[in-house]
Amino acid sequence: MGPRLGYKTVGRGCEPARKGRGGTVHNTRHTRGSHTQASIIIGGNSHASVKRGALEFLKRVNELGLTLNDDQNDVSRIDQDIVYDRPYTFLGEEYLPDGTVRNTEKNVSKAREAWALLLEAAAGRSERTRRNLCSLISLLVWLAATIQIPLCEHFAVLRLYSAVAAREGKWGAATPVTAHTLAAIRPLVDAVLANAAVKPSRQAAPAREDAYDVIAFVDAAKGGFGVIARTRDGRTLEYSCGWTASVKFSAWAEPFAAAEAIRLIRTGVCRSDPNAGLSPLAPTGRIAIVTDHEAVSNGAQRWWSGCGGVSLAHPLNELFREMYGASGVNAGRGQIDVFFVPGARNPADAPSRRAFPGSPMQQRAFDPDLTLPGLGTCVHHHPTPPARPWWCV
Repeated sequence: MGPRLGYKTVGRGCEPARKGRGGTVHNTRHTRGSHTQASIIIGGNSHASVKRGALEFLKRVNELGLTLNDDQNDVSRIDQDIVYDRPYTFLGEEYLPDGTVRNTEKNVSKAREAWALLLEAAAGRSERTRRNLCSLISLLVWLAATIQIPLCEHFAVLRLYSAVAAREGKWGAATPVTAHTLAAIRPLVDAVLANAAVKPSRQAAPAREDAYDVIAFVDAAKGGFGVIARTRDGRTLEYSCGWTASVKFSAWAEPFAAAEAIRLIRTGVCRSDPNAGLSPLAPTGRIAIVTDHEAVSNGAQRWWSGCGGVSLAHPLNELFREMYGASGVNAGRGQIDVFFVPGARNPADAPSRRAFPGSPMQQRAFDPDLTLPGLGTCVHHHPTPPARPWWCV
């Protein structure tokens, strides 16, 4: 990231400041009653772009009667407050001159100390409460968001949190710390404590056909799944394959279908028919997956919002892991963007309905008289993981 400038606002009975033009705004709000606080960082590629964004932000702040900390309402201070060539700490994140960001050592130390106390409890030298354990997991997940740790690889941590939080009894009651507990948390602890700096991205997925090596429309039915894939060189192929067993719920079938499409494109093999022996369409490169299942499209895009990127639903989390995890089939192969298309416009509906449980993979040329929906008419919700998302203004 280039130059940057941070603000903290305090006001009463007024709405939070809105995003404007000229820079990138990252906004965290805390509201209690009529009291509103907002911590905002504005960044851009040049001094001029940051200044434009700051001027518009300050105009809106003054219109609303908000008060900024440290007398930053004064527009004459903008030039001197913009940071270029030194580390800059904001909301527990350290922005470095090379454009990368990582967690502050203060926050990492909190995680390190909490983990040490958990190890002591496991050894029988102390006790930890339900609150202590859930607080540690919450802190780890918060720190993971800063440095792009894919939470789909840490399914066990979220399952552990869910189980501990659901227990009856007081939050201050002691909770057992077993070897299973440590094994679930340790991989995430190691990744967070390493605190490897990452470069934030401000790029949303392009809704242009020429940006992708393969565009794949995917749909699932009770008996199997269908894929219609168009390659950069103009080939359009249709795939249809049955499940190894009947899938009763679309919440399972749709993520399964998307994961199978990715495996087909990257490797030419899918789990439903491992003997298909097809040629991969794009072993590397950028893929657009187009689905009519909103849990796939919304969940994949809201990577760090706490609503997506990891799921306690096994099929959905397995899809995220295949797309974004270090152990997934797509690891190191290229970017995958996910778009949504209404079911009535999804051309993969027909091949999915021709499949039945146990039917082998079939591949054929797509009907040249039919036209695929353009990506520009499909919906892409947010900046694409695994790059750390920023709001674009």
